[in-house]
Amino acid sequence: MIEELDRKQRKIRSLRGFFLYALETIENGKDLEILRTNLQSSFWRKLKRILRQNKKAVLLEFLFGSQDEKLDSTPQTHLTKELEEKIQIFENQIASLQERVIHLENQNLVMEGKLNMLSADDRRSKSHTLKREQSDSTLKQNKAENESNFVTLSQISEKERIEIIKTGFQLQAEGRISLKKYSETTDPDSLFQLKGYSIKYESIRRTKLYHSLKG
Repeated sequence: MIEELDRKQRKIRSLRGFFLYALETIENGKDLEILRTNLQSSFWRKLKRILRQNKKAVLLEFLFGSQDEKLDSTPQTHLTKELEEKIQIFENQIASLQERVIHLENQNLVMEGKLNMLSADDRRSKSHTLKREQSDSTLKQNKAENESNFVTLSQISEKERIEIIKTGFQLQAEGRISLKKYSETTDPDSLFQLKGYSIKYESIRRTKLYHSLKG
């Protein structure tokens, strides 16, 4: 309807053009509802017949009444002025309708813009959430894998403990890796790379064997 009014705005500026468009809409519109007015039920049917005559005077008389009324000393001037005022009212109403249509169209564009922005924000939020969940899952998986690599000191012999601690001190002295990383990580030169398992550094550091070998 908005596009139709925009295409025909020049046509409906005139009184005759407006009524022709109204009749066309009534005849072609299947889902339109005609609002109740103070016009007679036969108004549109009679108006269609009047418009076919294509005579301005006949149309004006039909719309605004007979010219046989008693007027003042200048009847023709008075009638012309009255008709012009009524025509102006119709034209103002049409202009007001056009402004309302444009306003509604602008509101629709603004609403579409807001909906597009909300949709984009929603997509970004979902993407960030997914990345965070994937990162958390990866960290948990890595932590679980690392935990499965650890063994306790009671699981290995004292001879192997001495070997492990001495090797750690030697690698640290050479500046290749710290004792904590040596015992707990999977870095190059770590205990994991040498033996295939890791040991908590604090459990090694608290042993008498660690302090005796350190001294």
